[in-house]
Amino acid sequence: MIQLWQSVLSVVVPGVVLAVIKRQLDWRGPRLVYYISGVLSQRILVPAQPTPASPQAASVQQTQPVSLNAYTLTIRNTGNTPARNIDISHPIWPLHHQVSPLLQYNIVPFEGQGPRLIRIHSLGPKESVSISYVYGAIQATRAEDILEYVRSEDGPAQQIGVILNQVYPRWFNQLVVLLCGLGLVFIGVIIWWLFPPLLQGIH
Repeated sequence: MIQLWQSVLSVVVPGVVLAVIKRQLDWRGPRLVYYISGVLSQRILVPAQPTPASPQAASVQQTQPVSLNAYTLTIRNTGNTPARNIDISHPIWPLHHQVSPLLQYNIVPFEGQGPRLIRIHSLGPKESVSISYVYGAIQATRAEDILEYVRSEDGPAQQIGVILNQVYPRWFNQLVVLLCGLGLVFIGVIIWWLFPPLLQGIH
C-alpha cells in the first residue's frame, strides 16, 4: 500500500507541476494592467484680469489662487501579443492630458457629452504607456473621478497597487530564485522520507 501511494505521488505531483508550467508557457495573448500614480495637488497664483472700472488695475498687479490636480495613469501589456484598441474612459474630461511615449491614439466623443474616451490603437508586449492629466480642484478630487475603466478588445485591464521597492542586482535575484528552488527540493525530500512512517502510523 505504501509503495502504491509513493508510485501515485511520484507520477501525479510532477505531472501537475509540468502541466501548470506548460500552460503558462503556451498561453498567448495580451494582459493589460494599470495603476495611478503621481497624484499632486497644487495651488498657484495667476494674474487676475483687470477691470476697466478700477483705475489702479494698470499699476497694481493682482493675483488670484487657482487649484490644480495632476495624475498619471500607467498602462502596461504584460502579455506576449499586442493589445489592440485600448479604451480609457473618463467620467470628467481633463483640462489637459499628455500621452508618453507618443503613440497613435484617438479622442472619441460621446453624443451630448463631449470627449469621453482615449483610444490607443495598439500596445506591444512588455510595453508601457503613461497618460498625464491636469484637472481643476473641483473637477477631480479622487482617482474614481478621472477614470471609469481601461479595457481592450480582449477584455478589461486589471488594476494593480504599486509601491516603491528597492531594485536589487540581477545576480542577487537569481541567487534568491536558486535558494528558493533548493528549499523546495529539500522540503520535498523531507516529505518523501516522512510519508511512509505517517502511513504506517495511520494503518
